[in-house]
Amino acid sequence: MKDLEWHLELPVWTTVPGEPRFDLAPREVLRSPDDHHRRYARIRSVDLSYQLDLFKNGDRWVIVDGYHRLARHWLDESTEVPVRMHGDECWEAVVNA
Repeated sequence: MKDLEWHLELPVWTTVPGEPRFDLAPREVLRSPDDHHRRYARIRSVDLSYQLDLFKNGDRWVIVDGYHRLARHWLDESTEVPVRMHGDECWEAVVNA
């Protein structure tokens, strides 16, 4: 968890549904759940049996899918988070899709 926690600071969600803006970080939802009740409810209801999907960006592994699950793991005070690490060959397939 400690290696992934920095992702909670990234603005990966929108405050205006339907608009392609990224202006809301998971940490803000966790700090103010009443201000973001729909997003917080989604965090609380995620299925933690799924792993987080990570790709390497430079020398860092970054989450491509799983921010709600990461936030739930943080709420549950998990010390370990299951991840699936994808190599460069998968990244090329995603970028070129």
